[in-house]
Amino acid sequence: MRLRSLLLPVMAASAALLAGCGSSTNKATGARAAKPVVLTLATNNSADDDIGAWTRAVERLSHGSIRIALRNKWRADETFSERGTLADVRAGRVDAARIAARAWDTLGVKSFQALQAPLLVDSLALEERVLTGSLGAEMLAGVRTAGVEPVAVLPGPLRRPLGVSRDVLGPEDYRGGRIGSRPAGVAAATARALEAAYVDVAAGGSLDGLDVFDAGLADIDFSHYDRQARSVTINAVLWPGAVTLVVNRGTWRHLAPAQREVLVRAGDEAIAPTIGILRDYERSAVHALCERQFRLVQAGADGIRDLRRAVEPVHRALEEDAATRLTLARIRELKAHTPAAPAPRCRSQAPRSTPAPDAGPLVGTWQGHATRARMAAADREIGESVEDNYGDVTLDLGPNGRYEFRNARFPGELAGLGSWSVHGNVISMHEEGTVEQGAGTTWRYGWTLFHGALVLHKLAGAPTALTVAPLRRG
Repeated sequence: MRLRSLLLPVMAASAALLAGCGSSTNKATGARAAKPVVLTLATNNSADDDIGAWTRAVERLSHGSIRIALRNKWRADETFSERGTLADVRAGRVDAARIAARAWDTLGVKSFQALQAPLLVDSLALEERVLTGSLGAEMLAGVRTAGVEPVAVLPGPLRRPLGVSRDVLGPEDYRGGRIGSRPAGVAAATARALEAAYVDVAAGGSLDGLDVFDAGLADIDFSHYDRQARSVTINAVLWPGAVTLVVNRGTWRHLAPAQREVLVRAGDEAIAPTIGILRDYERSAVHALCERQFRLVQAGADGIRDLRRAVEPVHRALEEDAATRLTLARIRELKAHTPAAPAPRCRSQAPRSTPAPDAGPLVGTWQGHATRARMAAADREIGESVEDNYGDVTLDLGPNGRYEFRNARFPGELAGLGSWSVHGNVISMHEEGTVEQGAGTTWRYGWTLFHGALVLHKLAGAPTALTVAPLRRG
C-alpha cells in the first residue's frame, strides 16, 4: 500500500543501496558480499496465510537482500493481543508486526473505522478496491499517531454472522443475545445498536455462552466452530478482516530509502494475490462445510434491509468524525460501482474419479522423509509453515481412485484425502476434508519413477512435503 504518491524506482540505484547496507568483505579477494537485512515480524497466526504474498514480494523486490523472519503465534492466547504487540513493536522487542485493522480503534486510532462500518464492505472485490490506491494509504497513514511506521494494509477474510445458539436472519435474532468478536470498537457499537451484549473473544477462543459470533468461513472450519454452532448467515457480511503491517520507528530510520520503498511497494503488489488466496479459502471452506452438512442459511431481502436499518446509528456515529465521514462517502461511491458478489452456496459433489489404466505403477503406499531443513529450503506455498509440515510422510494411492496423505508427527490425523487420477506424467489429487487439508482444491504434480522411487514436483498449489525427497514403497 502506497504511503506517498511518488515511489522511488527500485531499479539499479536502489539495488546498489540495498547491497551496500550490511555487507562484508572477503579478505582473500577484497570483494564485498551483501548480508541480507533481517526484519523480525510478530504475527499471532501460526502461518503466513494473509501476509505471505507480502513477505515474498519483499524478498523478490529486494533481490533477497531483505528477509522477513516471522515470529508466529505471538501473544496468540491473549484476548487483547494487538495491544501488547503494538507495545512490543514500539519497544523494539520485534522490528515489525501484523495488527488487525479492526483493533486500531481500541488503540486510539480511528482511521480504519469506516472500513469496519457494519454491512458496508461486503465483498472481496470491494475490499480490494478500497485498499488499493490513495484511500487505503490514507487510512494506513493514521496509525502513525500510535508511534509506529505504517508499511502496508492487506485484505482479510469477510466476517459473517455465525449463529451459535440460534439462526440469525434479522435484527430480532440478535436482540438480547451475546455477540462475540475479536476486540474492535465498531463491533462493540454494532452489538449495542442491535440491542445485544458485546463480548471480546480471543483468537480461536471458545464460543461457550455466545449467541452470535463474527467469523470468516475458513475460521469456522479451522477452529471447528461448526461443532459448536448452528449455522452461518452466508449472505450477510458484517465487515472485512483486513490487516496492517507496521514497523518500529528506530528500525525504519536505520533502513535505506530504497529498502523502505521495497517494504511499501511490496504492500501494493501483495493485495491482488492475497485476494486470490482469500477467494480460494472461501471456496475451500464452503466445500468443507457443505460436505459436513453445516447449514449455510440466507437472510431474506427483508431481513437484510431491516439489519441495515438497525445498524444505521453506528454509521451516523462514525460520521461525526469529519475524516471518517469523508472515507465512508468514498467507500460508498466505490460500492455503487462494484458488482454485488453472489452468496456462496453448496454445490453437488463431483463424481469420484478412478485412476487411468496407466496409473497402475503408482498404486500402493509411498513413504518419504521431509526433514525440517529440506522444508525450510523448499519453495513452499503461502500458508505452508515449516513446523507444521516436516516429518515422515506417507501417501496411499488406492486402486479405487482414493488417496490419503499422512504425517507421522500427527498420529491419527490426515494431512489430505480425496480422489486421484493420472494423465500421462501428471497426477491430480482432488482434495476433500477441511480447509487446512485443502478442501475443494486440486493438487497437481509431475511424476517420474526412477529405480523404484517416486519423484514428484509441483505443478499447482500442493503440499511441498511430498516433493523434497523421493518417495519409496512402504
